[in-house]
Amino acid sequence: MKPPAPWLVRLCQFYCAKTDNVHDHVITLVQVCEVLCQLAERYIKWPGSPTEMEDTAKGFKFPWTVGAVDGSHIHCKQPHSQIEAYTNRKAFTSVVLQAVCDSRMSFTDVSLGWPGSMHDARIFRLSNIGKRLERDGLQPYHLLGDSAYPLKTFLVVPFRDNGHLSAEEIRFNMAQSSTRIIIERAFARLKGKWRRLKYLDMENLSLMSTVIKAACVLHNFVIAHDLSVSDELDIGSSSNVASAVVRSDLSAAERRKELMYMLT
Repeated sequence: MKPPAPWLVRLCQFYCAKTDNVHDHVITLVQVCEVLCQLAERYIKWPGSPTEMEDTAKGFKFPWTVGAVDGSHIHCKQPHSQIEAYTNRKAFTSVVLQAVCDSRMSFTDVSLGWPGSMHDARIFRLSNIGKRLERDGLQPYHLLGDSAYPLKTFLVVPFRDNGHLSAEEIRFNMAQSSTRIIIERAFARLKGKWRRLKYLDMENLSLMSTVIKAACVLHNFVIAHDLSVSDELDIGSSSNVASAVVRSDLSAAERRKELMYMLT
């Protein structure tokens, strides 16, 4: 078997944090990351067609779900300017990766480079996917988010626990959370396999985004070619998708209640 090219070895060492001596190869690394970013449209794909939407929804047990959204902090070197903006609530500097994933932990949308101090809800509102869904909606489907996000017809979040939730609302929250957690598992897999993302020792914010995006492409590439990923997941399928229809004229709160009744 032909040995891998030296640049490929260095790239794997870089992302897997096997070496810190990458300065002599930084141009090659940047070039390779840029090439990987050019492949993003091939490997990080939103389910655009009705058939793709239906197939994606079938992967989730929670009805009419086509993805889970969340943000993940990528610890980075303290920037020379805007230190306060990049310092998160845990008091370390970071950039935020917002991502949507499907039931196989494959990213279907990523938004990169947000300052660590920004709230998840604001990042979503300003991101391309957030603007598109606000404009076009996602009927009859939706994404799942945690309580940091606002309730929308296209974004289902848990009932706020004020100590007086009904049994149905508690059951809904448990079902929503157990499905939504797939995005947290995707981030854990991303950082576990590409350990360089646990700390980016670089000052160029644009380069950080390039490196993170390239890692997301590699993440999806591995999943696309690794059938064992399915064995790690309790994917199941939603019988409600084919049988129960959510009316398109419902408000966000009404839609969530309708979904709650589906789960009872």
